[in-house]
Amino acid sequence: MSVFIKNILQFLILSVISLTALAASAAGVVDTKHNLAHWGPGTYTAVTEDRVCIFCHTPHNASPDGPLWSHALTAGGVTFKKYSSGTLRILGEAQASSGYVAGQITGATKLCLGCHDGLTALGAITTGRGSITITMNTDIITGSSSYKEDASTVNIQNKHPVSFNYNASVVTDITSAVGSPIPKGAVYDLPKNNTNGTSINLSVQKMVDAAGGRIECTICHDPHENKATYNQALLPFWVSGSYNDAILGNLSSYEGVCASCHSQSYGEYTGFSDYTSLR
Repeated sequence: MSVFIKNILQFLILSVISLTALAASAAGVVDTKHNLAHWGPGTYTAVTEDRVCIFCHTPHNASPDGPLWSHALTAGGVTFKKYSSGTLRILGEAQASSGYVAGQITGATKLCLGCHDGLTALGAITTGRGSITITMNTDIITGSSSYKEDASTVNIQNKHPVSFNYNASVVTDITSAVGSPIPKGAVYDLPKNNTNGTSINLSVQKMVDAAGGRIECTICHDPHENKATYNQALLPFWVSGSYNDAILGNLSSYEGVCASCHSQSYGEYTGFSDYTSLR
């Protein structure tokens, strides 16, 4: 085979790979409600702005709060209400290792609430060079996607606990506090150590690692891809599962995210159906 033919073949292969990558990107955030450009498919869109990434990211003069972050955060003085209960171990026996504080929001959760607080303008962009406001058709998120309680309070008390450490020390402290035998609903593990649904567990562990070893919104939700578009049984922007899973209604990947930390490896857990019975 001549060098010319080889070069042509390499070019064609690279072209196919590039087109495949572009197609994957096109199936990502642009097709979701997080595309706030004027041509986006969601309820909340800009009046004229046609760029997609600008609402959260900037390549220059970014905020250190997140990856090349550009969106404004919830204003100072706002109170956050987080999940709390008398049986929440990360707020009790494991609080020292988990660092769970009832009114503290950190990491990616803080970034998500920059829009979902129902207080901060969707078009509020802040960078190292100052602030701008992109004109939107609707300035503030309302309804079920907003966690505004009042003008100075954001309430996520009925949501899974967020903004806390999740590492081997936390798991040990929780397990020690529960005692033996371990009852259903009280079994925890690090995803990388869980033997059920290995590929899902490792994927969840990578997200925990990416969040600095903490549980934040992005452990369960991917802001750039919404598989629930194809399967309403999935929660919005759920992190796991393929498009085929979503279309076919395969919920094992959905449940597997929960089971990655809420381990079935110990105590009275005997199988996947045992976990689903607790829903």
